[in-house]
Amino acid sequence: MLWADGGDVRRRPLRERKPLLAWLLSFDGPLRFAEHRDGNGEPYWEDACAQGWEGLVAKRAAAAGFNAATLAQLTEAMERLGRPRSPFDAGDLPRSRVHWVEPAMVAQIGFSEWTTAGQLRHPRYLGLRPDKDPRTVVREIPS
Repeated sequence: MLWADGGDVRRRPLRERKPLLAWLLSFDGPLRFAEHRDGNGEPYWEDACAQGWEGLVAKRAAAAGFNAATLAQLTEAMERLGRPRSPFDAGDLPRSRVHWVEPAMVAQIGFSEWTTAGQLRHPRYLGLRPDKDPRTVVREIPS
């Protein structure tokens, strides 16, 4: 829920936005409302696997996620690194609404797996790695 009752609710915590969502929408047919569950994540995951669910979303309640300060820091850094074209010459690259930058920063990205198409599944930003040289970064292959 990003906008409700004429107002921007993006800065409100998820626990405040979800009741607004439940109040504004009807959850029938294919649309379902995901209830919060606190704790006991592992048994819940096991149930989801046993029942063949398509997926399950979990988040550490105390996690800060991608906030406005992080976005401002990255925007400022990337504005200084702008370039007219992609620094890469392979892959299926986007063609519009793109701001290309010099590959001068390294971000740590957590993810669940590589897809068969070579894309990351469930990627999440974990922070910048100023200790890493971008020229040394390679795709990691699990052993």
